[in-house]
Amino acid sequence: MTDDLSTALPNERTQLLETGKRVFAKTPNPCVARFLQLDRLAKGPTDKKAISNDLRKFHDRFGWMAKESSSAGKCAGALYRTQAFIQLPSDERIGKKRGQTVHIEHTVPVNVLSMRWLEVRKGGQEQELMPTFAWVMHHTVATAFHQDERMSLKGVSKSTDCFAEGAPGFGRPFKRYSGLFHQGGQVWDVYNGALIEPDLFSLSDHFANVVALAQEAGAAPQFIAALKASSPD
Repeated sequence: MTDDLSTALPNERTQLLETGKRVFAKTPNPCVARFLQLDRLAKGPTDKKAISNDLRKFHDRFGWMAKESSSAGKCAGALYRTQAFIQLPSDERIGKKRGQTVHIEHTVPVNVLSMRWLEVRKGGQEQELMPTFAWVMHHTVATAFHQDERMSLKGVSKSTDCFAEGAPGFGRPFKRYSGLFHQGGQVWDVYNGALIEPDLFSLSDHFANVVALAQEAGAAPQFIAALKASSPD
């Protein structure tokens, strides 16, 4: 680890944790607070466009967004961040379209998540809120990118084989970033201060990070217990 990263990574983790604390200070138990998007995902119309919109707005609540509509903007809640993003000074991180320098990359693309959730909701079957929340959190992996790195996604911007049994990337969301890694890019798990190993890091590892972050950020103990019990694994 370079000297720059040894200083930068703890700062990124602090930002992540502070973003999580703001979320759970308002809603220590999101399944009791009844996020509108969560209700609709669990029980609303099974329409792909509506589901995609609700997933994106749900992600925004946790700072998995580049836009600057709140203090959670500019990827402030991203658990995973590229080295180029981390090395970009915070005052140079611009999420709005004009002069944009940062991008939230849905490591599992939203269109893929929407299709998978439609399969869960097959026939319009309603779901309980906690299993819905756990499913979304388990499968939602988002990474903060430097805007210049988006070119590395050519050919995979809307696809992943994370759900394809027998495929090299099955259950390994970061395998999708082979173009980025081929160009020398790196992705960091800023919650743990660890470099992502794409052949090893799994959706289950991600869910464990989500649970640990929620617990440290002040989520209600009963919510944490229910979230663990609802793990899709």
